[in-house]
Amino acid sequence: MIITLVGISGSGKSFVLQQIEEDIFNRDLNSNCDDYVLLRANWEMSVFKLLIRKLKRSLNRSVKSILFNETKAEDVEKFKKVCDEERSGNIYYLEDPCDPKTFYETAKAFLTEHKKKKQVVITIDHIALVRDILGNKKKSMDDLVEYINSLKKEFSNVSFIILSQMNREIEGRSDVRFLAPQRGDIYNSDTMYHISDIVLAIHNPYKLRHEKYMLVNPDRYSYLTEHMENSANKTTNFKTFNRLFWHYMKLREVNDDNEVQDIHIEYFNKKLADQGIDSKKQMKDSDLFSSDNESDVPF
Repeated sequence: MIITLVGISGSGKSFVLQQIEEDIFNRDLNSNCDDYVLLRANWEMSVFKLLIRKLKRSLNRSVKSILFNETKAEDVEKFKKVCDEERSGNIYYLEDPCDPKTFYETAKAFLTEHKKKKQVVITIDHIALVRDILGNKKKSMDDLVEYINSLKKEFSNVSFIILSQMNREIEGRSDVRFLAPQRGDIYNSDTMYHISDIVLAIHNPYKLRHEKYMLVNPDRYSYLTEHMENSANKTTNFKTFNRLFWHYMKLREVNDDNEVQDIHIEYFNKKLADQGIDSKKQMKDSDLFSSDNESDVPF
């Protein structure tokens, strides 16, 4: 399978990918995790920065505190656990961006070495950073995608998760009907959309100063009633404050007997939602949204 995650800059794609990578080796979620291997092409963020982000989440401490303050006794085991996970013999790194052919040869050698594993996952963050030696970024991205598709066909135990940016044009839209990500918003590669089994857009319209989002039939999205302006109307908008939108733009394999739910919405801060706070004007404690990493900040 090839899964593509897209979003605007700062939407939290890398953060989501890191969570997925961690869950792969969470024994409570994946009892076969010992038979999985991961190749991380971290072309945007260094391993060190990803480690600091993971420590920040695990210890619930600021980056400054982690780097410059003494580790508290009660945090030592958590600190060690995070570092041990990153030292896992099942995780490999490809940090330096490379050209499409070099990636193909490297990935093929890796897959050949691990062909007896139950599952090999290769992640790329993000694909637009592929090294362009042809003087044509779009062709380099398309060539890389075609190589990925060839590897998917050749090796039955591999899945790819690719991160990509969305074009900046989406940031300039104002018509509420057309604010949602569209196929043409994916940066520089229609080929990637074509070969992907799943294309998932992560979007935070409130960050773009949109308080209302889309124009929908409430019956079509009846499972999202709590996020609507007025579900009693024939058409309505989604609220955006404190909300992250997940758009499944493409699902290649879907059971026809099941209802397709192509939009999912989650709260950034469930505490605010439980308190019934549904606009920034109602906020009493701005620290609820404070963060040292802008990728984690909803506003």
